Amino acid sequence: MNRRTGIPDVEEHLPRAHLAGDRSPLAGSEELNRAVVSALEEGVIVLDADGAAISANESALRILGQPASRILGRRPPFFSERQVFLEDGRRVTAETHPALATLRDGTPRPGVVFRIVDPQGTEHWTSVGCRPLRREAEERPYGLVISLSDVTERMAFERRLREERDRAHRYLELAGSLIVVLDADGRVDVVNQAVCEMLGYAEAEIVGRNWFDTCVPLDSRREQRALRAAIVAGDPVAQDEEREQVLMTRTGEHRIVAWKDTVMRDDHGRVSGTLSSGVDVTDRREAESQVAYLAYHDGLTGLPNRALLEEHLRKAVAALQFTFDRQPAGVTISVGAAISPPERPVSADELFRRADAAMYRAKRAGRDRVATEELTITVSAAPASHAT
Repeated sequence: MNRRTGIPDVEEHLPRAHLAGDRSPLAGSEELNRAVVSALEEGVIVLDADGAAISANESALRILGQPASRILGRRPPFFSERQVFLEDGRRVTAETHPALATLRDGTPRPGVVFRIVDPQGTEHWTSVGCRPLRREAEERPYGLVISLSDVTERMAFERRLREERDRAHRYLELAGSLIVVLDADGRVDVVNQAVCEMLGYAEAEIVGRNWFDTCVPLDSRREQRALRAAIVAGDPVAQDEEREQVLMTRTGEHRIVAWKDTVMRDDHGRVSGTLSSGVDVTDRREAESQVAYLAYHDGLTGLPNRALLEEHLRKAVAALQFTFDRQPAGVTISVGAAISPPERPVSADELFRRADAAMYRAKRAGRDRVATEELTITVSAAPASHAT
């Protein structure tokens, strides 16, 4: 115990010859405390009420790279010719040092990180904690304990981790695919900019939210959740197949995305989430639908065309069920069609003759065919007569 200040000593840097003959329980307790603190890997410095260092253990001297003579009796920051900065870039001085600020306002300041640059340009990182010492009924601290930890390796690791994360993020942005990472509960961990632009959300608005509740239309959420559950459970069919998912944008528009999924696992083999890469196929599906429509409808009028007639006839004939001698018999059909334009009408006999010729062309073309007489037709309001 420091007789002048009442603050416990943590290292014997000052003479204590009078303690040699003092074997009281209090003296034994003080020696034990000093031995424990001296053995700590964490640095410990004690300041008096004026901010002057009255004690420091060996770890503190090692972390600061200073001899005891540069610390004891002096006020922080204790860094001699080295440059020291806070994480926000401000330089550490007597005015900005957290220990002296704690002595002024009595507020503990744990985990303040210093970046220390020596004259050779080498960087070291130190975590500093400041805890005021108070007596009962006294508001102003009578001293302060500074704890020091060398966190250089931790900061280097965190920097590498940030660099890897930033590099991966850049790769995600450069990728042409849509990228979504969901955790085990279906919450969004990662999305790339392509997903945000398609859905109309900022990244911060979607990360952390449930993917299905936010981006999947209500009528297909149950089905999509069940499909993802099958993928996570290891269903080989669900995992191997490319799946299409209808998504709902912020404005309510629907987009179709073809996804390929990968299950992610932690070090213990437990499922930690899924990584999905996809392509927006909305425009492709709309184009395919338009092509299919035009295959059976006139592009100008939108009316059904011959191809649609043929398709309907084939389906109708295929649905017919006939038996011959108690055995099922197949049926095919050949159809010939002719048209009598209003501006150039033909006789009924001629119309039937042309339809009959078209029917034989259909027979020669194969089963279930429809053939029409190739005539130039002028569209008019007058009704046309047809025969088959």
